[in-house]
Amino acid sequence: MKYLLLIILFIPSIVNSQSITVSPNSFEFWGSETNITAVGIDYKQIGVTYYSTNHISIHWLPINIKNIIKFGVVAFNKPFPTNNSLKINTKFDIGYSFNRFRISYVHISNGNRGLSNNGYDNIILHLKF
Repeated sequence: MKYLLLIILFIPSIVNSQSITVSPNSFEFWGSETNITAVGIDYKQIGVTYYSTNHISIHWLPINIKNIIKFGVVAFNKPFPTNNSLKINTKFDIGYSFNRFRISYVHISNGNRGLSNNGYDNIILHLKF
């Protein structure tokens, strides 16, 4: 956690096109996992996120349709969101940007490639620098 805080504090001072993300408790929608919070930092298509379940992820969202729909892959330090899941999942983000803010719905899932398809759903607030 302390390393993530250092990244959040120092990277904005040296690069542009980044944002800090904050996610309240996850909810059950497509996914089944609830009560997971997250905080992260993004730079263009790449980001790092820390989850309240002691998971750390790196995501890459190369598919970007008018900055509304983003899609890509996310890799975790251990299976996410449960031990029956995979370390590499897909990430879907659909949202709306206004001024320096973006609010989006995010779904992380293994796409039925694991023993079970436990997913993660959340609303994320992005603050752009």
